[in-house]
Amino acid sequence: MKKAFIISARAMALFIALAICLTVLPAEMEMTWQEDMARCNLTEVYGYEGEDAKSFVFSDDGQGELSYWHKDHPEWVYTLNYGQEINIWSGATPFYNGQYHRYPGEGIIRFILYRAKEQKWFSNWNKASMDAMYKLIYDDGGINMQPAMVAGLTQHNITAAQAIDAFFVATHGEHYQWTKATKEWRDLVLKENGLTAEAPYTLAEGKPFRYEWKDSIPVDITEFTKTIPQPLEKAMAHPKLEGWRLLCGALQERTNGAGELSGAALAAFEKDGKRLLVMFMKTKDAEDYLALPVGENALYTDRDLKITSVGGSVQMKIAYEPVNDQQEMFTVIPVYYGEQNQSACVINSYLNYNQETGENFQARVSLAGWELIQVLKNGDIVKEQVDAPVVGYMEAVDMRNFPSSFQAFKALKGSLIPEGYALLNSVNLRQKTSSRSNSLGVMNNGTLAQVLGEEPGDPNPWLHVRVGSKEGYVSTAYVSSPVSPYGTSVAHARNLPVGKTKKAVELKSGTGWLDKKVTDLEKDTKLHVLTEQNGWLYVVVPRGEIGWFMDVGGAYGYVWAGDVILSGSGLKLDWME
Repeated sequence: MKKAFIISARAMALFIALAICLTVLPAEMEMTWQEDMARCNLTEVYGYEGEDAKSFVFSDDGQGELSYWHKDHPEWVYTLNYGQEINIWSGATPFYNGQYHRYPGEGIIRFILYRAKEQKWFSNWNKASMDAMYKLIYDDGGINMQPAMVAGLTQHNITAAQAIDAFFVATHGEHYQWTKATKEWRDLVLKENGLTAEAPYTLAEGKPFRYEWKDSIPVDITEFTKTIPQPLEKAMAHPKLEGWRLLCGALQERTNGAGELSGAALAAFEKDGKRLLVMFMKTKDAEDYLALPVGENALYTDRDLKITSVGGSVQMKIAYEPVNDQQEMFTVIPVYYGEQNQSACVINSYLNYNQETGENFQARVSLAGWELIQVLKNGDIVKEQVDAPVVGYMEAVDMRNFPSSFQAFKALKGSLIPEGYALLNSVNLRQKTSSRSNSLGVMNNGTLAQVLGEEPGDPNPWLHVRVGSKEGYVSTAYVSSPVSPYGTSVAHARNLPVGKTKKAVELKSGTGWLDKKVTDLEKDTKLHVLTEQNGWLYVVVPRGEIGWFMDVGGAYGYVWAGDVILSGSGLKLDWME
């Protein structure tokens, strides 16, 4: 598979120089225009300087592809694919495979490494070298240094080998995203400076580090194992955590950021062979953090793990210790929705990576389902989009049966949604097939509606549906696949708000005084909330334990909103004091 040629904004600007380069080549140099273009790529896009740029070997297959490589590294092959006209061409580098979306371009990477060599940063590693490296990367732009690298360079306690590795992580992504050539390049830089690879630099245990990079919002990051960070002390004293031993966690705090949250943390606990994943969130107006359980099935119990912050973003990583060179990790986002006390630990991606061979499998949650990416041993990449029956939330994950390979995902059959039903995504239930028709209520994300038929619409068709006693029409733009090709996937859809009755109440068939009673509900009865109307909640009460999805065969009816406590899951309700 051809590797994508992606350039940074800096490299884009250099194409102007490339055009000039084509007009000033010495007349005595007898080259094809393809070789001219390749040589200009080497200097103006890929950043080669001096003798390095003159030491390349070229080979044209006569079929529209020119290959070229440095004479000392024939294994690092660049390619130029061309048409018959000089302005029809594309290129590829052996050092990038399209997996890292913040790739700054090879030109800036080589520019910094050439300056490091000239100024002998790594062979004479000291405070001045660290300051010079930090300043050049910061000033030149395009490279997003991770918190650990910023901390190590500014606090002057990172080794030269760690700095080199961190630089390649900042420019090429995590190790699993590297090509074989990228790893060899990193190793060559280490060797040239008399160094060998070391364990990556990490933030100091339990100590907050303020990460500020360019125009990003400052964030205080604390990664911890045994020491509870002071801001979380009260929340971690929650009665439901009694007897649980803290394993690890990460905390992010923003004092002037946008959004509802000023702080979020994720932590793992252990007790009696079980493990528990918990989020901690603090809204801007709150004095303390809330403890919000994710679940007891969201973590492996048979291997060590570490939770870290991902850059200055809101993402966090749950990484497990490798077993037989095989490492697994989740990248997740703690989310607070700001209404009905709802929160969730959203899965961004899952990774299964072989550290020895470089083979890896990634599954990323998208609006269309799961994007599966398999990197083979030879570096080829296989991608496929599937609407697999796997929910993209850690609250719904059971690590005892999570599909950990490309084949396992592909083998999954069936649907999370009962046959004949559609999953709705915050949509008005209309009396007629018109957006101007009376609304019977905004059905919450996660509502399951029985499909009675389909009607034409502009621009999208309408579904004729029934939700309990309510019957009407919804636009397919707000209906999940596979019922509708227009809405988001089931994997990406949020779950319904979950409620618990504060006292014994009646479940009524309507909101009027004369409406009949459906059944009696005891105190602490759990239910799914479908919509709210004039202070009343339209709900469905499951026949058994409350789950991630509503029970379509449960009892439907109305309860007064003031008689119900709301949260994002049954477990979270149990933790509310």
